[in-house]
Amino acid sequence: MSGLTLDGVVFDADGVLFDTENLGHRVWTEIGGEMGFPGPAEHYLHFVGRSRADILAEMARMFGPDFPGEAFMANCSRRAMEHMEEEGIPLKPGVHEVLSLLRERNVPVALATSTYRDRTDYRMGRTGLGQYFRTMTTGDQVVHSKPDPEIYTLACRSLGVEPGPSPWRTAATAFCPPTGPECG
Repeated sequence: MSGLTLDGVVFDADGVLFDTENLGHRVWTEIGGEMGFPGPAEHYLHFVGRSRADILAEMARMFGPDFPGEAFMANCSRRAMEHMEEEGIPLKPGVHEVLSLLRERNVPVALATSTYRDRTDYRMGRTGLGQYFRTMTTGDQVVHSKPDPEIYTLACRSLGVEPGPSPWRTAATAFCPPTGPECG
């Protein structure tokens, strides 16, 4: 980072800080099998990063109006929490090191995640990552879920920084681990 000045950095959570996408796919496979619906697990990546409302609407479109989306998602959430309690919350390699470096350089850091506040607070507290973040913008604070850049725009502004030249650049770079998009 020598010579590079950052006004702020915004990280996504799942797939950038937390290696929860593998866990999510595993849970969708388990619950889908138990409920007799293997289809959702085959399309898991299609749903990653979306709000719960968007996921439920898309499931109804893809799997039909009789698909028990609410029950499926509730069971998946419960099972994922069980796995995290038993196995811990998996982190991507180098997360603590990158966040420590940014803190040493006094670069303000924000979180932008589609996950709701309660689950985000739990994960950040359990892993010790919460200490690195000045602000956290969560899925229950936005109207439009990803890929809309609203959450990244709010996260940058929470740091007192306007997003880069293109909100889409901000949204598109959110999935480039381990540093996430730049603000400013």
